[in-house]
Amino acid sequence: MIGHTPKEPSQTGMPMPQVPVRLAVAAGLVAGLAVLGGASAQAHDPLGLMMMEGLDDETRQTLEEIQALRDAALAEATANNDQAGFEFVIRNTATWEPGAIVQVCFFEGDQTLRRQIADVMNEWTNFGDIGFDFGPADNIRTCDGRTPTDIRISFSGVGHWSYIGKDALRIAPAKQTLNLENYDDQPPVGGAFNYYILHETGHALGLEHEHQSKFSTCEEEFDWPAVYRGLSSWSKEKVDHNMKRLAPSASLTISEYDRASVMHYSLPPRFFKQGQQATCFVRLNTVLSKLDKEAMAIAYPRGSQESPIAVPANQALVDAVEKIRNLQEAP
Repeated sequence: MIGHTPKEPSQTGMPMPQVPVRLAVAAGLVAGLAVLGGASAQAHDPLGLMMMEGLDDETRQTLEEIQALRDAALAEATANNDQAGFEFVIRNTATWEPGAIVQVCFFEGDQTLRRQIADVMNEWTNFGDIGFDFGPADNIRTCDGRTPTDIRISFSGVGHWSYIGKDALRIAPAKQTLNLENYDDQPPVGGAFNYYILHETGHALGLEHEHQSKFSTCEEEFDWPAVYRGLSSWSKEKVDHNMKRLAPSASLTISEYDRASVMHYSLPPRFFKQGQQATCFVRLNTVLSKLDKEAMAIAYPRGSQESPIAVPANQALVDAVEKIRNLQEAP
Protein backbone atom coordinates (compact mmCIF):
# COMPACT_ATOMS: atom_id res chain seq x y z
CA MET A 1 0.00 0.00 0.00
CA ILE A 2 1.27 3.49 -0.76
CA GLY A 3 0.28 4.62 2.68
CA HIS A 4 -2.73 5.42 4.74
CA THR A 5 -3.40 7.90 7.44
CA PRO A 6 -4.78 6.81 10.80
CA LYS A 7 -8.47 7.48 11.14
CA GLU A 8 -9.47 10.30 13.42
CA PRO A 9 -12.85 11.92 13.98
CA SER A 10 -13.71 15.12 12.21
CA GLN A 11 -15.08 18.10 14.06
CA THR A 12 -18.57 16.83 13.29
CA GLY A 13 -18.00 13.52 15.02
CA MET A 14 -18.08 11.74 11.66
CA PRO A 15 -15.11 9.93 10.13
CA MET A 16 -12.67 12.42 8.68
CA PRO A 17 -12.58 12.35 4.86
CA GLN A 18 -9.45 10.62 3.74
CA VAL A 19 -6.74 12.70 2.23
CA PRO A 20 -6.08 11.10 -1.16
CA VAL A 21 -3.10 9.62 -2.78
CA ARG A 22 -3.65 10.22 -6.47
CA LEU A 23 -2.96 7.21 -8.49
CA ALA A 24 -4.42 7.70 -11.87
CA VAL A 25 -5.37 11.20 -12.77
CA ALA A 26 -3.70 14.12 -14.19
CA ALA A 27 -6.21 16.81 -14.58
CA GLY A 28 -9.77 17.06 -13.58
CA LEU A 29 -12.40 19.64 -13.06
CA VAL A 30 -12.18 20.97 -9.57
CA ALA A 31 -15.85 21.22 -8.76
CA GLY A 32 -16.97 24.80 -8.91
CA LEU A 33 -13.66 26.42 -9.66
CA ALA A 34 -11.30 25.48 -12.45
CA VAL A 35 -10.05 22.82 -14.76
CA LEU A 36 -6.65 22.01 -13.41
CA GLY A 37 -3.70 20.25 -14.94
CA GLY A 38 -0.72 18.34 -13.67
CA ALA A 39 -2.51 16.82 -10.72
CA SER A 40 -0.56 13.56 -10.75
CA ALA A 41 -1.86 10.16 -11.44
CA GLN A 42 -3.29 8.59 -8.40
CA ALA A 43 -6.43 7.50 -6.72
CA HIS A 44 -8.29 8.85 -3.75
CA ASP A 45 -9.16 9.36 -0.92
CA PRO A 46 -7.62 9.97 2.45
CA LEU A 47 -7.52 8.09 4.70
CA GLY A 48 -8.07 5.35 2.20
CA LEU A 49 -5.42 5.03 -0.39
CA MET A 50 -5.00 2.90 -3.44
CA MET A 51 -3.27 -0.32 -2.64
CA MET A 52 -0.55 -0.01 -5.25
CA GLU A 53 0.95 -3.36 -4.41
CA GLY A 54 -2.32 -4.82 -5.64
CA LEU A 55 -1.46 -3.64 -9.14
CA ASP A 56 0.84 -5.59 -11.40
CA ASP A 57 4.01 -3.84 -12.51
CA GLU A 58 2.77 -3.31 -16.06
CA THR A 59 -0.44 -1.57 -14.94
CA ARG A 60 1.41 0.60 -12.44
CA GLN A 61 3.93 1.64 -15.06
CA THR A 62 1.17 2.34 -17.57
CA LEU A 63 -0.68 4.60 -15.13
CA GLU A 64 2.54 6.46 -14.40
CA GLU A 65 3.16 6.87 -18.14
CA ILE A 66 -0.40 8.19 -18.64
CA GLN A 67 0.19 10.68 -15.86
CA ALA A 68 3.49 11.85 -17.26
CA LEU A 69 2.11 12.26 -20.78
CA ARG A 70 -0.97 14.15 -19.60
CA ASP A 71 1.02 16.39 -17.26
CA ALA A 72 3.45 17.27 -20.03
CA ALA A 73 0.70 17.97 -22.55
CA LEU A 74 -1.24 20.16 -20.12
CA ALA A 75 1.91 22.01 -19.10
CA GLU A 76 2.70 22.77 -22.73
CA ALA A 77 -0.84 23.95 -23.45
CA THR A 78 -0.79 26.16 -20.35
CA ALA A 79 2.64 27.61 -21.17
CA ASN A 80 1.35 28.59 -24.62
CA ASN A 81 -1.95 29.89 -23.20
CA ASP A 82 -3.58 27.35 -25.52
CA GLN A 83 -7.10 27.03 -24.11
CA ALA A 84 -8.33 24.89 -27.01
CA GLY A 85 -5.38 22.55 -26.65
CA PHE A 86 -5.83 22.27 -22.89
CA GLU A 87 -9.52 21.44 -23.29
CA PHE A 88 -8.71 18.95 -26.05
CA VAL A 89 -6.44 17.03 -23.67
CA ILE A 90 -8.94 17.11 -20.79
CA ARG A 91 -11.94 16.07 -22.87
CA ASN A 92 -10.12 13.22 -24.54
CA THR A 93 -8.16 11.74 -21.64
CA ALA A 94 -9.76 12.63 -18.28
CA THR A 95 -13.53 13.06 -18.41
CA TRP A 96 -15.98 10.72 -20.11
CA GLU A 97 -17.56 11.90 -23.34
CA PRO A 98 -20.65 14.11 -22.95
CA GLY A 99 -23.69 11.90 -23.47
CA ALA A 100 -21.87 8.75 -22.33
CA ILE A 101 -23.67 6.06 -20.34
CA VAL A 102 -21.13 4.79 -17.82
CA GLN A 103 -21.67 1.20 -16.71
CA VAL A 104 -21.45 0.45 -12.99
CA CYS A 105 -21.32 -2.81 -11.04
CA PHE A 106 -20.89 -3.87 -7.40
CA PHE A 107 -18.69 -6.61 -6.00
CA GLU A 108 -20.62 -6.82 -2.74
CA GLY A 109 -23.77 -5.51 -1.07
CA ASP A 110 -27.43 -6.44 -1.24
CA GLN A 111 -29.86 -4.91 -3.70
CA THR A 112 -31.23 -2.41 -1.16
CA LEU A 113 -27.79 -0.96 -0.41
CA ARG A 114 -26.86 -0.90 -4.07
CA ARG A 115 -30.04 1.02 -4.89
CA GLN A 116 -29.33 3.55 -2.14
CA ILE A 117 -25.85 4.17 -3.50
CA ALA A 118 -27.08 4.33 -7.11
CA ASP A 119 -29.69 6.94 -6.17
CA VAL A 120 -27.05 9.15 -4.58
CA MET A 121 -24.63 8.72 -7.50
CA ASN A 122 -27.37 9.72 -9.92
CA GLU A 123 -27.65 13.15 -8.30
CA TRP A 124 -24.60 14.21 -10.33
CA THR A 125 -26.26 13.19 -13.60
CA ASN A 126 -29.11 15.68 -13.13
CA PHE A 127 -26.75 18.51 -14.02
CA GLY A 128 -24.74 17.27 -17.00
CA ASP A 129 -25.08 15.09 -20.09
CA ILE A 130 -23.76 11.90 -18.49
CA GLY A 131 -25.57 8.84 -17.18
CA PHE A 132 -25.00 5.67 -15.18
CA ASP A 133 -26.19 2.20 -16.15
CA PHE A 134 -26.55 0.00 -13.07
CA GLY A 135 -28.41 -2.79 -14.83
CA PRO A 136 -32.04 -3.75 -14.11
CA ALA A 137 -33.65 -1.73 -11.31
CA ASP A 138 -34.58 -4.89 -9.41
CA ASN A 139 -31.26 -6.65 -10.04
CA ILE A 140 -28.42 -4.11 -9.97
CA ARG A 141 -25.36 -5.44 -11.71
CA THR A 142 -22.82 -7.63 -9.89
CA CYS A 143 -19.19 -7.41 -10.97
CA ASP A 144 -18.09 -10.81 -12.28
CA GLY A 145 -14.35 -10.11 -12.22
CA ARG A 146 -14.09 -10.67 -15.97
CA THR A 147 -16.20 -7.98 -17.62
CA PRO A 148 -14.44 -4.57 -17.88
CA THR A 149 -17.31 -2.49 -16.46
CA ASP A 150 -16.45 1.24 -16.39
CA ILE A 151 -16.89 1.78 -12.63
CA ARG A 152 -16.59 -1.19 -10.26
CA ILE A 153 -17.57 -0.56 -6.63
CA SER A 154 -16.33 -2.50 -3.63
CA PHE A 155 -16.72 -2.13 0.12
CA SER A 156 -13.77 -4.34 1.06
CA GLY A 157 -10.79 -2.09 0.38
CA VAL A 158 -9.24 0.37 2.82
CA GLY A 159 -10.87 3.79 2.92
CA HIS A 160 -12.92 5.77 0.43
CA TRP A 161 -11.31 6.46 -2.93
CA SER A 162 -11.78 6.40 -6.68
CA TYR A 163 -9.76 6.48 -9.85
CA ILE A 164 -10.45 9.65 -11.76
CA GLY A 165 -12.45 9.49 -14.96
CA LYS A 166 -11.20 7.33 -17.80
CA ASP A 167 -8.08 6.17 -16.00
CA ALA A 168 -10.33 3.52 -14.43
CA LEU A 169 -10.46 1.82 -17.83
CA ARG A 170 -6.91 0.57 -17.38
CA ILE A 171 -7.67 -1.35 -14.17
CA ALA A 172 -8.15 -5.11 -14.46
CA PRO A 173 -11.82 -6.28 -14.21
CA ALA A 174 -11.09 -8.23 -11.01
CA LYS A 175 -10.26 -5.01 -9.13
CA GLN A 176 -12.52 -2.20 -7.97
CA THR A 177 -12.16 1.32 -9.33
CA LEU A 178 -14.17 2.98 -6.53
CA ASN A 179 -14.10 1.91 -2.89
CA LEU A 180 -16.51 2.70 -0.04
CA GLU A 181 -15.05 0.96 2.98
CA ASN A 182 -17.47 -1.14 5.06
CA TYR A 183 -20.63 0.31 3.51
CA ASP A 184 -22.08 -3.20 3.61
CA ASP A 185 -21.20 -3.71 7.28
CA GLN A 186 -20.84 -0.40 9.14
CA PRO A 187 -21.88 2.39 6.76
CA PRO A 188 -21.31 6.02 7.76
CA VAL A 189 -24.19 7.59 9.67
CA GLY A 190 -26.12 10.74 8.90
CA GLY A 191 -24.96 13.00 6.09
CA ALA A 192 -21.60 11.23 5.85
CA PHE A 193 -23.33 8.35 4.02
CA ASN A 194 -24.16 10.62 1.09
CA TYR A 195 -20.98 12.67 1.35
CA TYR A 196 -18.55 9.85 0.59
CA ILE A 197 -20.67 8.58 -2.29
CA LEU A 198 -21.01 12.03 -3.86
CA HIS A 199 -17.34 12.85 -3.31
CA GLU A 200 -15.98 9.64 -4.81
CA THR A 201 -18.48 9.72 -7.67
CA GLY A 202 -17.24 13.24 -8.38
CA HIS A 203 -13.74 11.83 -8.76
CA ALA A 204 -15.04 9.02 -10.99
CA LEU A 205 -16.54 11.72 -13.23
CA GLY A 206 -13.26 13.66 -13.42
CA LEU A 207 -13.56 16.16 -10.57
CA GLU A 208 -10.65 17.14 -8.33
CA HIS A 209 -10.36 18.47 -4.77
CA GLU A 210 -11.61 21.89 -3.82
CA HIS A 211 -9.03 22.66 -1.14
CA GLN A 212 -6.33 22.52 -3.82
CA SER A 213 -8.02 25.11 -6.00
CA LYS A 214 -5.84 27.96 -7.23
CA PHE A 215 -8.52 30.27 -5.79
CA SER A 216 -8.41 28.89 -2.25
CA THR A 217 -6.19 30.20 0.54
CA CYS A 218 -5.98 26.79 2.23
CA GLU A 219 -2.25 26.44 1.66
CA GLU A 220 -1.64 29.70 3.55
CA GLU A 221 -4.17 28.82 6.26
CA PHE A 222 -2.81 25.37 7.08
CA ASP A 223 -0.69 24.98 10.20
CA TRP A 224 1.81 22.86 8.32
CA PRO A 225 3.57 21.32 11.34
CA ALA A 226 0.14 20.20 12.59
CA VAL A 227 -0.77 18.86 9.14
CA TYR A 228 2.47 16.88 8.92
CA ARG A 229 1.90 15.47 12.41
CA GLY A 230 -1.72 14.60 11.62
CA LEU A 231 -0.70 12.84 8.42
CA SER A 232 2.46 11.34 9.85
CA SER A 233 2.03 8.03 8.04
CA TRP A 234 2.72 9.91 4.80
CA SER A 235 6.05 11.33 3.68
CA LYS A 236 6.36 15.13 3.58
CA GLU A 237 6.39 14.91 -0.21
CA LYS A 238 3.11 12.99 -0.24
CA VAL A 239 1.45 15.42 2.18
CA ASP A 240 2.54 18.38 0.06
CA HIS A 241 1.35 16.61 -3.08
CA ASN A 242 -2.13 16.03 -1.71
CA MET A 243 -2.65 19.16 0.35
CA LYS A 244 -0.90 22.04 -1.40
CA ARG A 245 -2.35 24.09 -4.21
CA LEU A 246 -2.41 22.43 -7.62
CA ALA A 247 -0.59 24.08 -10.49
CA PRO A 248 -3.35 26.02 -12.25
CA SER A 249 -4.19 26.40 -15.88
CA ALA A 250 -3.93 29.99 -17.00
CA SER A 251 -6.94 29.67 -19.22
CA LEU A 252 -9.76 27.37 -18.16
CA THR A 253 -11.09 29.19 -15.13
CA ILE A 254 -14.68 28.38 -14.23
CA SER A 255 -15.39 30.22 -11.00
CA GLU A 256 -14.29 31.07 -7.52
CA TYR A 257 -13.32 28.84 -4.63
CA ASP A 258 -16.35 26.95 -3.33
CA ARG A 259 -16.46 26.19 0.40
CA ALA A 260 -19.81 24.43 -0.11
CA SER A 261 -18.53 21.86 -2.62
CA VAL A 262 -18.81 18.16 -1.82
CA MET A 263 -15.28 17.93 -3.23
CA HIS A 264 -13.99 19.95 -0.26
CA TYR A 265 -12.41 18.11 2.68
CA SER A 266 -13.77 18.59 6.18
CA LEU A 267 -10.49 18.72 8.10
CA PRO A 268 -9.89 19.01 11.87
CA PRO A 269 -9.61 22.57 13.27
CA ARG A 270 -6.10 21.80 14.54
CA PHE A 271 -4.92 21.63 10.91
CA PHE A 272 -5.45 25.40 10.60
CA LYS A 273 -3.62 28.34 12.15
CA GLN A 274 -6.96 29.95 13.03
CA GLY A 275 -8.83 26.76 13.85
CA GLN A 276 -12.53 26.98 13.10
CA GLN A 277 -12.14 30.62 12.00
CA ALA A 278 -10.12 29.60 8.95
CA THR A 279 -11.81 30.07 5.58
CA CYS A 280 -10.90 26.52 4.57
CA PHE A 281 -12.33 24.97 7.71
CA VAL A 282 -15.67 23.56 6.60
CA ARG A 283 -18.09 21.12 8.09
CA LEU A 284 -19.06 18.10 6.05
CA ASN A 285 -20.78 19.19 2.81
CA THR A 286 -23.42 16.55 2.15
CA VAL A 287 -25.26 17.98 -0.88
CA LEU A 288 -24.08 19.25 -4.26
CA SER A 289 -23.39 22.96 -4.24
CA LYS A 290 -24.50 25.41 -6.88
CA LEU A 291 -20.98 25.43 -8.29
CA ASP A 292 -20.74 21.63 -8.21
CA LYS A 293 -23.77 21.59 -10.47
CA GLU A 294 -22.31 24.25 -12.74
CA ALA A 295 -19.07 22.27 -13.01
CA MET A 296 -21.03 19.26 -14.26
CA ALA A 297 -22.76 21.38 -16.89
CA ILE A 298 -19.35 22.54 -18.12
CA ALA A 299 -17.73 19.10 -18.01
CA TYR A 300 -20.70 17.39 -19.67
CA PRO A 301 -22.59 20.00 -21.72
CA ARG A 302 -26.02 19.07 -23.01
CA GLY A 303 -27.20 19.21 -26.62
CA SER A 304 -26.88 22.67 -28.11
CA GLN A 305 -24.60 23.75 -25.26
CA GLU A 306 -21.91 21.44 -26.54
CA SER A 307 -19.42 22.79 -29.01
CA PRO A 308 -17.07 20.50 -30.93
CA ILE A 309 -13.61 20.16 -29.43
CA ALA A 310 -11.29 21.46 -32.11
CA VAL A 311 -8.13 19.51 -32.86
CA PRO A 312 -5.28 21.81 -31.84
CA ALA A 313 -2.62 22.93 -34.27
CA ASN A 314 0.05 21.69 -31.86
CA GLN A 315 0.74 18.18 -33.13
CA ALA A 316 2.51 17.26 -29.90
CA LEU A 317 -0.80 17.55 -28.02
CA VAL A 318 -2.60 15.44 -30.61
CA ASP A 319 0.09 12.77 -30.43
CA ALA A 320 0.02 12.76 -26.61
CA VAL A 321 -3.75 12.33 -26.52
CA GLU A 322 -3.62 9.47 -29.01
CA LYS A 323 -0.96 7.69 -26.96
CA ILE A 324 -2.86 8.22 -23.69
CA ARG A 325 -6.07 6.84 -25.16
CA ASN A 326 -4.24 3.78 -26.43
CA LEU A 327 -2.70 3.26 -22.99
CA GLN A 328 -6.10 3.64 -21.29
CA GLU A 329 -7.58 0.80 -23.25
CA ALA A 330 -7.99 -2.36 -21.21
CA PRO A 331 -5.09 -4.77 -21.80
